[in-house]
Amino acid sequence: MLRDKMKRVLGFTVREHSGYRPRTARELAEYDLSDNIRYETEKENRFYRENINEHFICLDFYNERKYTMFLLKFSEFING
Repeated sequence: MLRDKMKRVLGFTVREHSGYRPRTARELAEYDLSDNIRYETEKENRFYRENINEHFICLDFYNERKYTMFLLKFSEFING
């Protein structure tokens, strides 16, 4: 019910994603220099060294006008 009202009134709905992705070379270098937590097994240690947990929030727009108004109102926060 809330999702339908958000779609109708605001013009978008929210999707959330959470998961692991491989670290970039820069993130690996920073991780190696930081004070790391030691894990019980080498397999766990290697997994958490090579991967990072990320959480994304996506907005799915269904109305072009409301999308444009959203961009005009919040573009300084999105790009900054």
